[in-house]
Amino acid sequence: MRDAALTGLMKGADLEYQAYRPTVVYFNGEYWGIYNMREKVNEHFLAAKWNVNPKDIDLLEAGGGVIYGDNADYLSLLDFIATADLSSAANYDFVSSQIDLDNFALYQAAQIYFDNQDWPGNNIKYARHQGGKWRWILYDTDFGFGTWDDGNYSNNTMGFALEPNGPNWPNPSWATFLLRELTQTTEFRNLFVNRFADELNSRFLPERVEEHIDSLAIRITSEIPAHFGRWGAWPGNWQNRIDAMINFAYERQFYMKQHVRNEFN
Repeated sequence: MRDAALTGLMKGADLEYQAYRPTVVYFNGEYWGIYNMREKVNEHFLAAKWNVNPKDIDLLEAGGGVIYGDNADYLSLLDFIATADLSSAANYDFVSSQIDLDNFALYQAAQIYFDNQDWPGNNIKYARHQGGKWRWILYDTDFGFGTWDDGNYSNNTMGFALEPNGPNWPNPSWATFLLRELTQTTEFRNLFVNRFADELNSRFLPERVEEHIDSLAIRITSEIPAHFGRWGAWPGNWQNRIDAMINFAYERQFYMKQHVRNEFN
């Protein structure tokens, strides 16, 4: 439930993410354990959320790869950002007319807070509809909240997301380009830092995150022994991982605030 817990933490925020429902599956009458029913991220997913025709949507991934629609305008926008002086109000306003900067700031804040280590050079999708702005879609965050190391709450994911010379995976230069360029401008930097502070002081408060994680865990706790039994695993590890996620939430606040302060003075 890790990915569902992290993306679901953004419920009510200005972000698109996949709905989640845990299901118990029987395959030809044989118990098959717990599966997660999720929405599929495609043009129909977005059309339903935005109340537009799916044929009017451009859905891209990674550095501009086409999932549906066309990428010409987006690639042209990247070229503009790479060469234009964004401290110019006219240039910044043009970028703002093409990118939903509030959405982008919130998306970046969430991924950075989660310490999603399979990002930003992977699991990136963004889209727009005809006449609309580019918006980012939050999905596949289950490398976050200490998947590999219970001490990952101290990771400087802010620096990681702004690294200009990262490896091909997980944070190559093309993947950090937009955030690096935009945070060079005072206007976006203020927007981003204030958005991050607002989230840390509300949605990401440890008590709230703990309550959210517990609310999802309790839905499937009674099924865990049967699920783990089906796949020959030790069910005690389930609660250990839940506890580690909650501990991440409590420890993350201090380090995250320090990373924001250090990066942006």
